[in-house]
Amino acid sequence: MNLSILSKQALNVVKTSAPELLTGLAVVGVGATAYLAHKAGKKRAARPASTGPTPVKRILNEVESNFDLYAPAAVAALATAACVIGSNRAGNKRTAVALAAYSVTEKAFTEYKKYVVDEIGPKKEKAIRDKAAEERVAKTYDSAAPIVIGDGNVLCHEQYTDRYFMCEMETLRRAQNTVNHRAQTGGLTTCPLDDFYDEIGLPYTSKSGRMGWRAERLMELEFTSVLTKDGKPCLSFDYNYVEPL
Repeated sequence: MNLSILSKQALNVVKTSAPELLTGLAVVGVGATAYLAHKAGKKRAARPASTGPTPVKRILNEVESNFDLYAPAAVAALATAACVIGSNRAGNKRTAVALAAYSVTEKAFTEYKKYVVDEIGPKKEKAIRDKAAEERVAKTYDSAAPIVIGDGNVLCHEQYTDRYFMCEMETLRRAQNTVNHRAQTGGLTTCPLDDFYDEIGLPYTSKSGRMGWRAERLMELEFTSVLTKDGKPCLSFDYNYVEPL
């Protein structure tokens, strides 16, 4: 195989796996630093103690006399720190790229949804959305699985995360109005999902603090009433849109 092709493939692997590779190197670096420091300490014990007229002079003499012993451990420590910093930067860059891609996808889906409504009408679009929600509940609801939280008397299903919890439509509507009012009157530019979860008592997710709505286009809940496989009434809801903030 062409050497140029091999080098390009190897470079692509390194680029795509940079955070994992740097994290692995950092782990190795921690072990190497500890080993080299231990080895230097044993060699230092065999040398005479540094002397000097003042404490500062003794420290300077110590560094000068034994620099060769501790230099490898210091280099390993610096390399380990560089790997940790590099891994963090690569991970942040990957997250930013993923969020940007998600934003483009979400925007395209929103535009497509609007086109569908304009094309077939709101009634037919809602009928399709209700059917999709019914099938989704049928696939994701497990009567034996624990409910996330329970505060109301109606089984609710958040389509965005497929989580089930006990609540009421009035509570969900009130939470929507509270979040939107806060954005309109508080001078906010964005509203994260975390704010809505706070109002209804749902735990945060790993992404909910970075996803949400913008003040110029507020949140709207879209409800569908369905029955679970065991005949239990369920209020399934989705958001008009959610995007990276």
